[in-house]
Amino acid sequence: MKKKNKEKTMKFEYVITAETTIVLPNYNENGFLHALIGNGEGFTKVELSPYDLMDINLRYRGSSLRGAMDGAEILVRGTMNPIVLDQEEILIFFPSSSPLRKECVWFGLRHIVDSVALDKKLTQVNLSNGSAVSVNVSKRTFDKKLTKAYELQYKIQERKKNFENLNMRLQSSYHLYIKENGVNYETEDEKGGGRDAAI
Repeated sequence: MKKKNKEKTMKFEYVITAETTIVLPNYNENGFLHALIGNGEGFTKVELSPYDLMDINLRYRGSSLRGAMDGAEILVRGTMNPIVLDQEEILIFFPSSSPLRKECVWFGLRHIVDSVALDKKLTQVNLSNGSAVSVNVSKRTFDKKLTKAYELQYKIQERKKNFENLNMRLQSSYHLYIKENGVNYETEDEKGGGRDAAI
């Protein structure tokens, strides 16, 4: 069971944004697992593991990595699902393997250009900033993960549109009064038309 990050403080260098291309595992000179955050200009080393880094970013936004994985499973079936890191920006990342594994790499969906098979279980992933990274996963498996991430993105976008359309249709105003029983409420029309009309 992973230790929760409630005691950790969010720092500027921990922040994952739309510019983040990739999060890689990286062992320091003392053998501790840390993370490298990739962006358009290079890498930032942070003293958190990739799992803890993703988790603290989600906690800062009011969720958790476990919660994000559970939420994604509702929309896309399977295991090792992609996650929505930021609902407003629809910022989606997906893991190369189980997030609990030390070798897990996190990819920013919007920065994937394509993938190339280097071996049966080795794939080169080309990123939007011209960088490339090799991961220990077959191209077929990587492409399935990529497809699932796009599926999650599509479903999130569609639900967001549906909510926006629903909100535009619900523009009528109302004035509610508490009823004599002190529990239920009624509208002004109901108040004038009969005290027993309940909402």
